[in-house]
Amino acid sequence: MPPSPKRNTPSRMAEAATAVRAAHHLHEQGAVFDDPYAINLTSIGWRFIAKNKRVYHFIAKKLLKVLRPVHGQVLARSRFTEDRLMDAISAGITQYVILGAGFDSFALRRQDLSSSLKIFELDHPHTQQLKQNRLKALRITPPDTLTYLPIDFEQEHISQILKQSAFDHTQPTFFSWLGTVPYLTQEVVFETLNNLAHSQASGSELIFDYANTKITSEDQPAVDKLMKFTQRRGEPLITQFDASKINPKLNQLRFDVLENVSQAEWRLHYYNNPQTADLRPLSAAYITHLRVR
Repeated sequence: MPPSPKRNTPSRMAEAATAVRAAHHLHEQGAVFDDPYAINLTSIGWRFIAKNKRVYHFIAKKLLKVLRPVHGQVLARSRFTEDRLMDAISAGITQYVILGAGFDSFALRRQDLSSSLKIFELDHPHTQQLKQNRLKALRITPPDTLTYLPIDFEQEHISQILKQSAFDHTQPTFFSWLGTVPYLTQEVVFETLNNLAHSQASGSELIFDYANTKITSEDQPAVDKLMKFTQRRGEPLITQFDASKINPKLNQLRFDVLENVSQAEWRLHYYNNPQTADLRPLSAAYITHLRVR
């Protein structure tokens, strides 16, 4: 999740996002995205909230009700990404790189893919070490095909970090970069994208989510609350993009834009049943699916 050279503690926002996935699994039967490992990967405080249905409903649906769309955003981006990942695997991709992995559990949930898919998790070393410690305490052994690689996106290039592993740059690869871009400067974001576009094999795919500059009046209170929430946890949101202008910039970097999906489309696909009636992403939420030319 969002790394910074100034931070010397694990990402608190990564733990909050994991708690959202945990509560969704426990109290909404994983209707949009099911992550049974999330409850044990988040912090003790969030674990207590997520496990206790009454406490969770009070906090999520009353005390912090204005942030409910953020829950919808966290779940939809994970579902969208893994749906596209499975399409890529079916098409022959054999490497998956998770940028800003946080407490992602894909490698644990999909050990059925261990024989055909190598997974590389890149994240800030403090967050990554905490995750490994929690797995060790739970006596959960990740598959041998999972490689942890510490990185600071503001100081290091992804291509150089991957060279320290068994990663094969000649093979098309699927990259995900969720919940991280808004915490980085635009300069770092485009440097990272440029590095990926020019270091990875043609046909490689990348998915990342970002915040649009345009926000509806309905969602402005949620955005204001989210800005304060992240600021207090030492991980302020600092970057937005104009969704109507981002495609040409990405094309210039050697990417083909396969999809640039708005929250309205997420809502149509993932939140169209009674079980998820109170969930939706923020209006500013976008996710982009790219392919290296």
